[in-house]
Amino acid sequence: MRPSDGVAAAEVRTLAQGEAVRAFYHANDHPDGFRFVRLLDPEDSTGSKAVIGLSTGWIPATVAEDWNPDVLKSSSDAPERRVLVRLHGTFADAYQQDPAPVVGMYWRVERNHIRPIGVPQPPAELSLLVVRWWDYWNPKSKRSRSHNVANEEMLLDVLQGPHSPQEAMHEQGGYEVHSAFIRESSDLKRVGASMATSMRGHCRAGLYFLWPTQRPAQERRLAGAVSESAMLELMQCMEGEGVRSCWPHPSGLYRQLAGKLWTAIASQDHPELRVPLTVMFLAVVLAVLLAFLRRRDAEAARRAARVALPAAS
Repeated sequence: MRPSDGVAAAEVRTLAQGEAVRAFYHANDHPDGFRFVRLLDPEDSTGSKAVIGLSTGWIPATVAEDWNPDVLKSSSDAPERRVLVRLHGTFADAYQQDPAPVVGMYWRVERNHIRPIGVPQPPAELSLLVVRWWDYWNPKSKRSRSHNVANEEMLLDVLQGPHSPQEAMHEQGGYEVHSAFIRESSDLKRVGASMATSMRGHCRAGLYFLWPTQRPAQERRLAGAVSESAMLELMQCMEGEGVRSCWPHPSGLYRQLAGKLWTAIASQDHPELRVPLTVMFLAVVLAVLLAFLRRRDAEAARRAARVALPAAS
């Protein structure tokens, strides 16, 4: 039973200041709503502002003040019921309001989420990779909760709503979440094999809350929009490392759906679906055709072909 469920004080051991422990950290517990993660690579020198690291999971820590079981007799929402610890590592929030990452962060943790260092640490049942947009606090992104990837409320529904990993595994600390807060497409290259290595759960899964687009202008205009090719490349890389893509779909299927490539295939291979007959043009063919029709200019068509050919390869 948890201490908060009424375990007698004598059954819960006192913790002394300076004691080495492991603490179960959950970034969404921040009292002011920030989302600090324990950085995967504190020494990153790429200049990227992406924040990538552990947002839920067990972290080595030091008890920062004495804790006595008698505090469990206080009201259920009293802060002192939790253990104040200093989490080891380097932490940062996607908004990066601090002049530098925080080295050693103070945090209050439920007593049942504290384990002595000497006790063997069982591996997590589930490791999740969550790749998401960085601007989680923007009020303009609070619309369309059912499908807007920039709306954090949708992410919270998935990650800690009913039947979520949080609801099923938080009590025992049986899962971990590694989050990547992305600002632009190039940030996706920082997520790869090193991230997969840090995911030590029995089951590993990736969730990608971003909009894939083929138009650079959309990346600048739309919150959560990144290059389609960069996003699919990351998904395929993580799948190759044994991290299954579970949101929104495996990379192969998602490419068919996001690129609307399925209609031509379904119209020919699955007549029972009654999809209207559809054809696909290679980008190079379409560009040449449009250039010729608009200008009736063979030279313009040849120039369009030279530009479009790399895009189609």
